Amino acid sequence: DRRSLERRMEDSLFLIVKRKRDTNAWQLPQGKLRPDENFRQGAERVIDRAVGLTDRYFISNAAGGHFMYEYPEALQQQRGNFGAHLFFYRCEIIKGTVKLETKLYTDYAWIARDEVGEYFEPEIADYLSHLLQY
Repeated sequence: DRRSLERRMEDSLFLIVKRKRDTNAWQLPQGKLRPDENFRQGAERVIDRAVGLTDRYFISNAAGGHFMYEYPEALQQQRGNFGAHLFFYRCEIIKGTVKLETKLYTDYAWIARDEVGEYFEPEIADYLSHLLQY
């Protein structure tokens, strides 16, 4: 059961969420940074929004990685932006259970590094498998 943190106890597991869309639905929790936030505050808000208020610990104030991608043409026109620049933060859940935000997401999974290829396109899966080494 990929919704359980009690599987593959010997491995680190990483949270991914499934957006309400047909293509590229699986992603790490993400959202737009608000003008009054620093990157870490934005990461905290996005995690709380995605999975509810859990007792969690952010490993660092600095992002552990970043990734930039191009929006599809129609979305570029709609948003007036070329794409998105994502910053990744690592945090650990100390206690609590996931209460998935259902306006944006339909599912979630805790995956190990060797499972990213099942959820992401090859370029992103390769990047994430390197990012999620620990």
